[in-house]
Amino acid sequence: MAVDILMSTYNGEQYLENQLLSLLMQRYKDWTLYIRDDGSTDNTLSIIEKFTQLDERIKLVEAGENLKHGKSFFSLLKYATAEYIAFCDQDDIWFEDKLTHLLALAETENLNSDQFPSLICSQGYNYSNKTGLITKGLIPKYYANTLQEFLFLNGGYEGCLFLFNRALLEMAKSYTAPFYGHDNVVCLIAHTFGKVKYLTLPLMLYRIHEKNTSGIKKIGFLTRVKTFFRTDATVVTKVAYDQQKEFFDFFYSKLTEQQKGIFEAYLAFPSLCKWGRIKLLVKNKFRLGQYRGVLILKTILRRAI
Repeated sequence: MAVDILMSTYNGEQYLENQLLSLLMQRYKDWTLYIRDDGSTDNTLSIIEKFTQLDERIKLVEAGENLKHGKSFFSLLKYATAEYIAFCDQDDIWFEDKLTHLLALAETENLNSDQFPSLICSQGYNYSNKTGLITKGLIPKYYANTLQEFLFLNGGYEGCLFLFNRALLEMAKSYTAPFYGHDNVVCLIAHTFGKVKYLTLPLMLYRIHEKNTSGIKKIGFLTRVKTFFRTDATVVTKVAYDQQKEFFDFFYSKLTEQQKGIFEAYLAFPSLCKWGRIKLLVKNKFRLGQYRGVLILKTILRRAI
C-alpha cells in the first residue's frame, strides 16, 4: 500500500525542517513526498534540497509561481500515482504512527478497491508556536455524516488530517472551477459522491502561528464563546459560499435531484429573512456537524453572510 504525500511550501524555513523530520520518522515506510514550492523568498528551497539528498522518497517537483495555498496543493494532484494520497502542511508535526493508523482503517474499510471517492479524516492537537505548548483543543471541532451536516461548516476540515483513495483523486483532478481551499473541495467530493470516515485519534500537532496560510485557529474556551456570540459575525462566510456555489455549478450534471435540492436550499439561505432561514434549516435537516441547535442559534444571532 503506497502513499503519496503532497506538500505545498511557502516561506516555511522556521518550521519545515521539523515537519520533514517527522515524516522521516514515520514507522510506515512506503511513501513518497511530492513538494511544490509556491514562490518562497526565504531559505525554504535550500532546506528542501538538503532533504532530497537525504532521502530519495522526498521530491521537489515544482518551484516558482505563487499560486496561493489551495491552487498550489491542487496542482500537485497530477503527481500522485499511489493507492492512497495525503496532504501535508509545511509547519505541522506528524506523530510517528500517523500513516500506520490511517492505513489500517483504510484497509478495514476496503477503500483501496472502493469505486466511490472516499476520505478518512483523523484528529490533531492544536499546538501554540508562541508558548510551545499543546492546547486542550482538538481539530476538527465538528463531524459531518451527511452533506446537510457539512455545508455550513464553512470550509470543512483541515487537509492535513486526510487520507483519501484514488477514486477521490481522479475526481478532484477533473475539477477546474475556481476554488479557495483544496481541503474543502476534497471534502465536498467525498460528502457528495462518496463517503467520509472518521478516525477519532489525534495523530499530529497542528501548529498555530501568525503566518498560517490557511487561517489562525481560535483556541481557548472563552475565545470560542466570545467568537460564537459575536453579532457582527456571519453564519456563512463569503469564501465558503462562493466555493460551494462553484462546486454545485461544476458538478451539476452529476448530482441527483435530491443533492441538487440540498445545494439549492443552501444557496438560497442568505436571500431569506431570519425566520425564513430558520424554516429552511429545519425543513432540509441542515446541521453544523451533528448539531442542529448550534446552527439555529448562530442563525438567530448572526447575519447570514
